[in-house]
Amino acid sequence: PENAITIAIGCRQEIAKVSVHGEQIEGEKAWDAEIRRIEGFIAERGGLYPKKLIETFTALMQTHDMVVLGGRSGTGKTSFCQRYAEAIGADVTIVPVKPNWMSTEDLLGYFNPVNGTYVSTLFRDDLLQAAAHPEKMHLVVLDEMNIAIPEHYFADFLSRLEDRTVPEPEIVLPGIPPPQLREELR
Repeated sequence: PENAITIAIGCRQEIAKVSVHGEQIEGEKAWDAEIRRIEGFIAERGGLYPKKLIETFTALMQTHDMVVLGGRSGTGKTSFCQRYAEAIGADVTIVPVKPNWMSTEDLLGYFNPVNGTYVSTLFRDDLLQAAAHPEKMHLVVLDEMNIAIPEHYFADFLSRLEDRTVPEPEIVLPGIPPPQLREELR
């Protein structure tokens, strides 16, 4: 497509303190130092992105929300996410959206009643990995998400993420009991 959308979902990573050449710095100086470090890291690997993009993306990653990057195909949205994740030491998973995705099962998987197993997906597996290691930043990129209709396959996520009354929206993954049930099962 002429215009493509890439979505990045990351867990919170706050920049409160940064160590530069062994010296701990805080606040705005820490922010500026980290932005310069990320910018330099990406540039050393051939990525030339505006400093404002790096600043904005970094700020948005700290909101515990989705970040949507839009633009023409081939302009570097996915490679930016990959290089950014590498720069901050995050895990990154690129999930290529397929044009035939029609439901949540395409994103999260489904239970196969024939053999009694759950057929998972790359997206679901990465969310479970992120939940198991909350101390590490995880970036999940839905690449070319507009190839399919997001309201079909991403509806559960969109409705929960749009609800600003809940500070930390909870999305129950298929095959994983919700927290209250997990407590009761212990």
